[in-house]
Formats: sequence, structure tokens, C-alpha cells
Amino acid sequence: MRCGPARSGASEHLLAAAARAGIAHYLALSVVGTPRLQGSAYFRAKQVQERLVAQARALHTLVRATQFFEFMANIIPPGSGKDLVHLSPARVQPVAADDVADVLADIAIRPPSGGTVEVAGPEPFCLSELVEWVMYSYQDDRPVIADVAARYYGAVLDDATLTPSDAAMLGATRFRDWLDGYVSGAIRFPQVHHPHPLAAELTAHDESRRVAR
Repeated sequence: MRCGPARSGASEHLLAAAARAGIAHYLALSVVGTPRLQGSAYFRAKQVQERLVAQARALHTLVRATQFFEFMANIIPPGSGKDLVHLSPARVQPVAADDVADVLADIAIRPPSGGTVEVAGPEPFCLSELVEWVMYSYQDDRPVIADVAARYYGAVLDDATLTPSDAAMLGATRFRDWLDGYVSGAIRFPQVHHPHPLAAELTAHDESRRVAR
């Protein structure tokens, strides 16, 4: 995966253009956990991008966001039928892209901090469980196996790898509400193979909604 040189070149060009234009506040969007994921070529490239921004003359703010809800489908491996899907059960706290856009717009009109701001969603989940719900919305019923050895962009995760700090700004959109909107409320959440306490709560809530209708 040769993304490092291309990404660093793009960042250098953007930073140079910002300097020539006299941009008062340079915003760079990165990913929560980047320094902890240097076993991944993708995240090594993100680290290069962050370093270039930090070393540049441009007055800047670095914004690290957790995984977008909208990108969860990209984690689903190809396959069909009864193929087993191995996914990490690591803790994640994804966020709606619209919420990140709102934060970026708000930060853009403030003075540059010269530091890092983290943005995350309001709720933590297990990655394997979350992706299974998205698969279900696609009517992909392949069995999902929570596998601590499963890799994410080439790296093995633990519960601290992708989670934000306590100081992170939190978006308002809950995953359930986002997914309900995505599928027009037409699905029920599946029973996961490795139950999480939240799964039982969601299943019970959906059942009560169905009965109420």
C-alpha cells in the first residue's frame, strides 16, 4: 500500500498553497488512534500528514475523528453465502459525518489552537457488533465471529486503539438513529454471536416498538 509518499506530497502542496494565500487557519482532518496504529501503512501515512502539519508555518488545528458511521460498510469483507466474517471486537466510538462537519465548521471560525482536537460519537460499541448491524441492514446474514486477531487496515486492535480521550468533543447523533434513518426504520437489530450488554437492550427496545405499532 503505497499511500505514504502520495499523502505526504498532497499535504506539502496544500500547506505551501495555504502559506502563499496567507490562510489564517489551516484545518487538517485525521483519525483518532493514528499514533497507536503504526503497524498499518494507512495510519503511518496519516502520521506523516500530521507531522507535516505540526512542523509547517501555517497556523493550524489538527482534528482527529473516530470512524464515521458512513464508513462502517467499508469494513465488511467481500464474500457470500455462509462465509464466516472475522472482525475485531475492539471498542470503538464512531461518529456521524455530519457531526464532524459541524465541528469543523465551528473550529474554522475560531483562532487556530496549534494543537489537536478529537471528535467522537456519543456511544461506545464493539466493532464486530456494530458492523454486523450494518451488514444486517444490507441483508447480509453471514455469520460474524468476534476475533481478537482480526486485522483492521493491517493492524490488530485492542480496546484503547480507536477510542477517544475523555476530552473529546462528542457528536449528538446516535448510531441507532442514524441507521434507522438509513433504512427508514424497516429493520430489527440481529442477535449478535458474542452478545454485548447493549445488544439485549436494543433487541428489547425494537420488540417494544414493534408491539406498540
